[in-house]
Amino acid sequence: MTVFSVVGVLASSLGALLQTLVPLLDLLAAAILIVMGTVMLLEVQLPYLSFNVSPSRRRGLPGFYLFGIVYGMAGVGCSAPIFLSVLLHAMTKGPVNGLLTFAVYAVGMGVPLIITNVLLAETQDYVIAKIMKITPRLHRLSGIILILVGAYLVYFYYTTY
Repeated sequence: MTVFSVVGVLASSLGALLQTLVPLLDLLAAAILIVMGTVMLLEVQLPYLSFNVSPSRRRGLPGFYLFGIVYGMAGVGCSAPIFLSVLLHAMTKGPVNGLLTFAVYAVGMGVPLIITNVLLAETQDYVIAKIMKITPRLHRLSGIILILVGAYLVYFYYTTY
């Protein structure tokens, strides 16, 4: 939440400075979503960057919080198309709405991780087998959703501006 909220405030503040480009940022976000959704749907493998991060030695709540910050920053690469689109969208909405956009984004990223971790802790082998079985379908479904959201943003752009 901290990482994404700070990014939301910074992005939306930057968006206020770039007010003349705001309509194009929504269109750019839509294009990125459509392209990345198509890439996911067609199962195209893209190169990715990886970083070596060592775990925190801190114990207790400060260690968990630090881990969450590092995980949030590292997780941006896993959801880059969605993150970039949300970032561009937040740049068009002002600081308060940018903060709210990224807070909702953070909840959307965090809740599935929490649910998955709880399920895995309780029923590890069974759940892993089921997740592995449906992962390809979920990947394609995610691609379709990205394309639909991108198409909606294009529609919104042409009906608003």
